[in-house]
This record gives sequence, structure tokens and C-alpha cells, in this order.
Amino acid sequence: MQLLKYLKWVLGIAYFAQGDYPRAMNYQEQHLRLARQLQDRGGEGRALGNLGLVYYGLKKYRLSAEYHQQYLAIARELHDRAGEGQALSNLGDALLQSGNLLEAEQTLFIR
Repeated sequence: MQLLKYLKWVLGIAYFAQGDYPRAMNYQEQHLRLARQLQDRGGEGRALGNLGLVYYGLKKYRLSAEYHQQYLAIARELHDRAGEGQALSNLGDALLQSGNLLEAEQTLFIR
């Protein structure tokens, strides 16, 4: 099941890179389900972050921010500083694009 989870993650990234957001979303959602079944919090966080990127690509910035916020919570829970930085950067960008300038500033410079 670990291999299947990894393959879903890789396929999701590949489709995202090609701009095929519906397929990318499908594979990242499958990756998220498998990570949760396996109780893999790190994998769950990465899947949430990747879904946030997909929604960003679809210009659904508020939804993107919600996924990045979930990724941020998991990264902090796991003391994953690299994941926390990635989540904060992506969260701030999604908030900025959604027009929430103050919240984006607070995310990027105060947290």
C-alpha cells in the first residue's frame, strides 16, 4: 500500500506539471486517502499541500489557502521545519492572490 500511495503522489505531481489539474487533483486525493488509511501524517500533509497547489492553479485561492493551512498544522505537529516553511510560503501567496493582503502579510512576516 505504501508503493501505491507513492505512485499516486508521483502521478499527481506529473499531471500538475502538465497543467492537467483535474487528473492531478484525482491522484492527490487518492494519495491523501491512502496516507490517512496508513496513518502517515507526513504523507497526509504533503497531499494537502499538493491539493492546495492544484486549487491555486485553478485560481481557487481561498480553497488553496485552506489546504495549505491544514498542511501547515501537520508540519508544525511533526516539527517539519521545511514543510512549515513551504506551507507558510504557499499559504501567504494564496491569501495574497485571494485579496486578503493583511492576512497574507501576517502569514508571511509574523508567524
